[in-house]
Amino acid sequence: MSLDDILVRVGEFGKYQLGMFILLGVAIIPTAWHTITLVFIGGDQQQYWCRIQRLVNLSAELTNQNTQSLRDIFVPMEIDLSGKSKYSKCEYYDYDYDRMTVDDLMHWNRSSVRFQSNRTRRCEEWEFENGNTILVQYSLFCEREWFVSMVRTMFFAGFFVGVIVSGSLSDRYGRFKCFMISIVLEIVTGVISPFVGNYYVFVAFRFLIGATSGAAYTTAFVIILEITGQKYRMYAGVLAQWGFCFGVIIAPGVAWLIRDHIYFQLFIALSAVPFLACYWLVPESPRWLIQKKRFVEAEVVIQKIAIVNGKHDGTTTYLSVLSGKKQEESHDVSSANFFDLLKTPNLRKTSLNIFASWFVASLLYYGLLLSSKSLGDNVYVNTALTGVMEIGAYVTCILLLNRVGRRWTMSGAFILAGTMLLCCIALLDTKNLTWLLIAISSIGKLADSVAFTIVYLYSAELFPTVVRNVGVGAGSMFARFGGLVAPQVARLNTVWAPLPTIIFGASAIAVGMLNTRLPETHGKQLPETLEDGENFGKSKRKPNESEIPLKEVVECTHTTV
Repeated sequence: MSLDDILVRVGEFGKYQLGMFILLGVAIIPTAWHTITLVFIGGDQQQYWCRIQRLVNLSAELTNQNTQSLRDIFVPMEIDLSGKSKYSKCEYYDYDYDRMTVDDLMHWNRSSVRFQSNRTRRCEEWEFENGNTILVQYSLFCEREWFVSMVRTMFFAGFFVGVIVSGSLSDRYGRFKCFMISIVLEIVTGVISPFVGNYYVFVAFRFLIGATSGAAYTTAFVIILEITGQKYRMYAGVLAQWGFCFGVIIAPGVAWLIRDHIYFQLFIALSAVPFLACYWLVPESPRWLIQKKRFVEAEVVIQKIAIVNGKHDGTTTYLSVLSGKKQEESHDVSSANFFDLLKTPNLRKTSLNIFASWFVASLLYYGLLLSSKSLGDNVYVNTALTGVMEIGAYVTCILLLNRVGRRWTMSGAFILAGTMLLCCIALLDTKNLTWLLIAISSIGKLADSVAFTIVYLYSAELFPTVVRNVGVGAGSMFARFGGLVAPQVARLNTVWAPLPTIIFGASAIAVGMLNTRLPETHGKQLPETLEDGENFGKSKRKPNESEIPLKEVVECTHTTV
């Protein structure tokens, strides 16, 4: 009897699992905020211009409110890559400002001989709008502006490292310990980070925050999956990400209220403090305890599930059932690691296929987010709409996954996303059909969100228990790598406008076709050992009875497929 069989008896998704689902979902909201915080406080889209102290002093003496903007007087106009005019951020006209008077400002006339020079000078000081940001605090103006994107890159690099390291540690020492340590470190690094005065130290802390956020998010997801029965595993796998989605939706409102980046970062860090209560509320994964042969502790967790779900009769014990599991299923999990996913041919093919899916899903998600300007320039509205789009993806998954299956739904979503993006190429230069471009690209983004949602669940189902957290963590690591590459792909529009769209679209179609080679997991028990993982979906041929020893016929009724 497997844990899935036991969960049928004690409740596959009762009050206990629902409570964990809500608690762990809320606990990862700060992770979502950490992930997108640079959108609001980075300042890489912030407007700033040269500061001329003489003009600032003169403008303070003005009483006429109809005078022209100071920027119209001393800041030259530039043409950006989109062909639009904008104020220069780094240069100003080389006038003799010391001789300028209040009357000059009130009756500005560029045709005056004193102000006909087109020579410019580099800024030495700056003025800016929209409050205190990372760009302002660390003076990342002009040539140093790309340092803002480096902060974002280092966060994803930390996430990249965190998910793989935490995956290995949680498979070795337990999901619960890894989750709690991640929450504590996320709070500590998050509280210190806003007050760091040196840019490079701040970047290092963003790396650490990324690592702890990735660890907390991945481990929480695995815990939810491993305490949920087979019947409801799909729903739990899809909706377990609700906390991240909800965090993305409400983050713009919080950022709009808290404009100063120091207070905003501090609020995010402290918002995780209440979740230290998880120490008393969240259990260790019973599936992991069984693999570790810690049957007494597993029995306690299962009994608690039964009690809360109203399935406890006061006499039933599962300890003998658990300790009686076949010795060949007690794989030495202490030695299981990432490389175990690549040792055997079938599991290696499955792992590489899934890793490619993670990479492309993230590449499209962040690439489209960076490339799209169709919805306007309001970063708060655009970010909230991204979260709303995730809800549409969840609904689509729930409707299709148990009807069509994981494999074909994910494959179809990738192919649809790629096709829609390639269709956008013909509309890039059209002005009268902008609405159609928005509609088609939105379908593509929704399809990619569907694929991104499925790959979390699919990964957790395909990888065996002994390396499940390692597998999901490795997949998430490849997703972070996709997030790192996406901005560079998006910048290729300066070489040829359709090139990023072609790369995004072709990648999605290619990985969608590759997904058709994956085994279906719908209605199947989770693989427990590496041997289970290697055999999962391996053979399509059904052998006749003469080819199967009697012992294996009996055993196959008690083991996972």
